[in-house]
Amino acid sequence: MTDPAGSKKIELILTSDRFGHFQLRKYMGFDELGEWKVQAFFNKNDAYVQSISEITSVQVSVSAGYAIIVQGSIMGNEGIRSHNKTANFVYNQFKLRGLQDNDKLDDIMYFNYDTLQEGVDNKPSKSAIKNALTSWAQEKMNEKPANLYIVMVDHGLEEKFFIYPDDPIQSSDLAKWLDTLQQGLEGQAKNQEIVLILGFCHSGSFIDDLSGKKRIIITGRIPKK
Repeated sequence: MTDPAGSKKIELILTSDRFGHFQLRKYMGFDELGEWKVQAFFNKNDAYVQSISEITSVQVSVSAGYAIIVQGSIMGNEGIRSHNKTANFVYNQFKLRGLQDNDKLDDIMYFNYDTLQEGVDNKPSKSAIKNALTSWAQEKMNEKPANLYIVMVDHGLEEKFFIYPDDPIQSSDLAKWLDTLQQGLEGQAKNQEIVLILGFCHSGSFIDDLSGKKRIIITGRIPKK
């Protein structure tokens, strides 16, 4: 095991059968936050040649991560039931992944027009979503460094995500909020990834404004000019 600083730790493990299978159970040596490298090797003997595995990366953090989920809407609420179903599915998948959402721990900020549903924190508004990114997520990541996931579901146009009756979120708005978030990260939090999953029409038009260091962007296709 190679820790994030490059120091190596070696564990000697006995094989459990004649085929060379082995397991390292309940290993407690991942004691530094960041990316570890893991590799298995056998140094040959009179009966067997040397064998070395590929290097596997392990990301060590104190949390499964944080999530901001936004269900949007247009005037007339066309498609809102489908978007609600998708947003609720995303919320439940994050909980299954290990993100906590209860009285003691709050790893998910969920914006939905139906505030009576499980997990919903508030109705979507431009100011509230901005605050979730620039303040809530920043505090969470600095306190316990982990990745941030942003999922937005609705209709959209080029460089616009609708949250009627509020003004649409422009790609430039989201880019500024992400810049503010990352500029305020400290220590290990600076090394965490921000994953944006944009589930709306023309979401590919957001890529140019949102691209940056430690950002992973998953969108629909890029519209033709």
